[in-house]
Amino acid sequence: MKRLACALALGSAALVAHGHQDRLLTLADDGAVPGLPAEYAATRLKIEFDRMRPDRVVGIVLTVPGHETRVPPCLLQKILPSSKDRVVLKGSWYHDLSLMPPYVDVSIKADPPASKQSTEEGVELLFSLRDAKLISARRWVTTSGRYGPGSTSSPLKCDWIGQRPGSPIAAGRERQLRSSLPTRDGPGAGAELGHDKASSSTREEAAWALAGRLR
Repeated sequence: MKRLACALALGSAALVAHGHQDRLLTLADDGAVPGLPAEYAATRLKIEFDRMRPDRVVGIVLTVPGHETRVPPCLLQKILPSSKDRVVLKGSWYHDLSLMPPYVDVSIKADPPASKQSTEEGVELLFSLRDAKLISARRWVTTSGRYGPGSTSSPLKCDWIGQRPGSPIAAGRERQLRSSLPTRDGPGAGAELGHDKASSSTREEAAWALAGRLR
C-alpha cells in the first residue's frame, strides 16, 4: 500500500509539473456526468444529503460499469456542513495514464462560517473512472491573508485505520463498516468497496485495501 501511495504521489507531482489542468464537469440530477467522453458516459455519481439536516452529506456512491464504490460512514462524518451548490466536479482522462488512471475529482466545499469569510475549506475525493476505486481522500483549507492566499491539504482517514487485521478492535471496526453497506447476492456482490468478487475473504481484503489507500 505504501508503494501504491508513493506511485500516486509521484503521478500527481508529474501531472503538476507538466502543467496539467483538470476539466470542470457538471452533475445531473440523475447522477450522470454529461462532460465525460463516451467511454465513461455510463458513470453515475450520487451525493445524498440528509432530509432532516440538508447541510449534512450522508451518502456518496460512484458507479461505473461492473464496479461501485460507496464512501464509508467514517469518512462521510468528516465532511463539514455543505450544500449541493457547493459541490465542484472535475476530471481528467487525457493525461498520461501510466502516471494516473482516468479520474473524477469530487470537491465538497464547506459552508463558510460567518466569522471567517477569508477561510474556505472542504473535502476532496478522487475516484478512478476505470473501476470506481477511491484513490484518495483529503481535507483542504484555503485562506486569504495579508500576504496573499495560502492553502494546506491533509489526508482523511477513518478513526479505526491503523488497527491490524485480526485484532479485536480491527474486527469490530471492519464489521461495523460492512454492516453499514448494503449487500447483495450474485455477480457484483461485494462491489460496495470497489471490488466485484463475491467471497467473504475478498470483501475482507477489499475493506482493508480501502483502509490502506486512505492512510
